Amino acid sequence: MDQTRVTRVTPDNKLQLLTKFLSLDKNVQTKTIASALIGIGFSAIYGVSYSFEDAPELTEFELIEYQRTMSQKNGEINAKLFQQRHNQFHGTYISSDVDYSINSDCITGDGWSKVKLVDGVGKVAADLMCSTVSASLGCALRVDFNQQKHSIQENTCNLQIPVPLPELSIY
Repeated sequence: MDQTRVTRVTPDNKLQLLTKFLSLDKNVQTKTIASALIGIGFSAIYGVSYSFEDAPELTEFELIEYQRTMSQKNGEINAKLFQQRHNQFHGTYISSDVDYSINSDCITGDGWSKVKLVDGVGKVAADLMCSTVSASLGCALRVDFNQQKHSIQENTCNLQIPVPLPELSIY
């Protein structure tokens, strides 16, 4: 009989649990995350607890689609904030991508979405990299992003990202 063990994440054990989780096979990691989403509950690395006891079961496909959709929406929210802060991009429209590193091997993705700000004649006014999880990280011009420490996260599996992705909003 398969037994599931739930361990509460505390400030004292979160590094130990993260290390143990990262040492697991990718398939076991995916199954662990999926199990959390369909009823057991998932405690994120920072001790934030998510409860999915009343949530319907999600297939792997549905979970991946949710994560991708939310990554695109969050990238767009951050791009709108970027436009508001930079007058030269007022009047441009947003063309965004999902976080393509979200897949069956990595449900969290890398945390970044490619976004283009396009002017009225279809010319790209700016290439951005936008956070899919943090309004405080927001967006950076691609050339600036490449110089930041966050650029090493691109095309990786960033397990510090919460599942499910939170929905960002413009306040």
